[in-house]
Amino acid sequence: MQTLAPRQRKRRPPLIAAFTTLLVFATGCAILFPPDKPFVVDDSQLNWMTVRYRPASRQRQPCTLSLYGAGYIRVIAGKSPLVADSFAVNTEHERWGDAHEEKIGMSPAEARGIMQLFADAGLMSEPPRPPKDQAVTEESLGVAVFRCRINGEPFACMTMKSQLTDLLDALLDQVGFGPAEPQP
Repeated sequence: MQTLAPRQRKRRPPLIAAFTTLLVFATGCAILFPPDKPFVVDDSQLNWMTVRYRPASRQRQPCTLSLYGAGYIRVIAGKSPLVADSFAVNTEHERWGDAHEEKIGMSPAEARGIMQLFADAGLMSEPPRPPKDQAVTEESLGVAVFRCRINGEPFACMTMKSQLTDLLDALLDQVGFGPAEPQP
């Protein structure tokens, strides 16, 4: 009886190593360092976001916009101290009555969708303060100060990033706080 010798594989380690190296460089090391997962806003009624906004356009009034995961937006705009501080007590202020407030209801899913738009625009990756080359003063325009609690995590930042301020302008237009009419 004759025994057959097992088939021997030809060794090709240099070819496999070259192919692996080529694959890693061709994909830009994406295999070794996968991209960050996108931030996803959970469906929670406990999510909230408050923005104090001084628009870049002088036709818009400063405002405070609050968005709640339970399904509503509260916007207060004007030159009253109440716009920046809801606990203001200086009723003798010359602009005390210069405030317009609106509370608009929506579904919790719509509120989550709006928060997701801000997250997709890069809100959650913003540093707490703008870079040193962007000087922010008391009179700066186009500045937004965000304070939020999304997915149970607190977050705060001050930004002049146009993607976020443009989104704020669009949202204010949608809820009826567009640019003020020129007064004669």
